[in-house]
Amino acid sequence: MDNRHNRTQVNLNDIITETIEFLKPKWRYAPLTKGIHIKIETALGEIPDVLADPDELRQVMINLMVNSIETMPYGGLIVITTAHTDSFVLLSISDTGTGLPEEENNRHKEPFLTIKNHESGNYLRDTYDIINTLGGEFMVESGKNKGTIVTISLPAIEEKTEIAVKTVLAPPDEKPGDILVVDDEVNICNLIHGFLTNEGFDVTVATGGPEALDHLKRRTFSILLTDLNMPVVSGLDLALYTREHHPQTYIILFSGLEAKLQELNNNKNIIDNVLQKPFSFAKLCAIIHDVLGK
Repeated sequence: MDNRHNRTQVNLNDIITETIEFLKPKWRYAPLTKGIHIKIETALGEIPDVLADPDELRQVMINLMVNSIETMPYGGLIVITTAHTDSFVLLSISDTGTGLPEEENNRHKEPFLTIKNHESGNYLRDTYDIINTLGGEFMVESGKNKGTIVTISLPAIEEKTEIAVKTVLAPPDEKPGDILVVDDEVNICNLIHGFLTNEGFDVTVATGGPEALDHLKRRTFSILLTDLNMPVVSGLDLALYTREHHPQTYIILFSGLEAKLQELNNNKNIIDNVLQKPFSFAKLCAIIHDVLGK
């Protein structure tokens, strides 16, 4: 899909910081329950903005980080660096994972790619497609049991320029979907809020269960999108309250703990949908459009 109309000036360092926080359940909390330690180090240079769709860049970072995380079943190190050279912004993500066989280093460029037993092939193929449409370069260096280094270059915007901002207006006879987003991690709230508002939805954010309850006592939302694991008032507490007082609200719970999600799947009378972090923004958007009939 061509998303040129959604492009604006974006700082890649901001996207990186948001994504590290967003994926914390996958790279930190879930591995720790198994005694596995994954460490992330960053060296983010002073870089100019790039012209891109912010949601696509977020998906790039999610793809690359998940690729690294899933190739380190016993833990390891991920190093993320950014720099500015000539007229390009450079991004490098290296890991100490199992890597790919050397003959598959550049297979992400092949059309209709499928690599058996290498889920990373799909992540890299999708990422390559996005970077390619942005006029950037994408390179993979990897070897079996030698880790992986992914290097990306994107054209830099040297001077601040006026970028046309797309305003999404609902048809006169239709209101945007009203969604309550709840997470006790502020960065995650901001990330989801930015994506959904860019899609034209009316979004209210609550940074914790108590704040969400205040909103739910005052009004009804079409959709409740909430994290499961929160102190004081959990996502399940919110779901139970919502189901009792707002039975028509569609409830989506998300969590980075797979075992919890399997348990939640058995509560379809309370919860309508469950998502495992990190979830695809495209998948979330498809669910919301389906629910709202838009």
